[in-house]
Amino acid sequence: MSEAFTILVGSDKHKFTIEEACLKKCPVFLAMLEGQFKGYHERCIQLPEDEPEEFEIILDYLNTDHLRTDQYFEDDQQKLEDIKIHLDVLSTADKYGLIGMKDAILARFVALVVSLGPMDQHLEEVLSVMEISYDLVADGDDYLPCFVRGYASTLYAVHHNDAKTVAALNRWKAKGGRFAMDIRQGCNDYFGTAVEKQGIWKQADWCIRDRL
Repeated sequence: MSEAFTILVGSDKHKFTIEEACLKKCPVFLAMLEGQFKGYHERCIQLPEDEPEEFEIILDYLNTDHLRTDQYFEDDQQKLEDIKIHLDVLSTADKYGLIGMKDAILARFVALVVSLGPMDQHLEEVLSVMEISYDLVADGDDYLPCFVRGYASTLYAVHHNDAKTVAALNRWKAKGGRFAMDIRQGCNDYFGTAVEKQGIWKQADWCIRDRL
């Protein structure tokens, strides 16, 4: 077993311990270890800018090679809270170059969004999370855009006669950037029955799951 490192996280220096071999799975920490960073000989890393709650999930991933997904929620509000928590973790995973963890978090987003109640009920919250996630997805990775286009297309198919939903979609379509462009494309690609569009949305879900 390799020697352990102590990691002090946050302004209150919350203490974590992790084996060196697990720490090296992270590109950023690997570079630090190879560069003999300050504190190397004391085997202590200080991360005052990170949040302990988020970093604990990062360390769990480094220790197990899996994103812990053993929590299943029946309540939509709990699902949305879980999405928001993991959105912060997604940013931290991006900071430390954990591509596999980012993919796993995005797959969790999709699974939770698919399991939510009526699509129009959580439209603003879901699209806000997805928009932020776009900034953390590399150009050329099409799995999240594919899902967003399918989501927008399905939403329009199911609720195109609902003025409130259409107005909300139009607000998102009017924004700039890649996310708004994919919302516009999803709405413009609308055709056929709601049942057909639900199938397209599910295909977007499968596209992401098959990638992992």
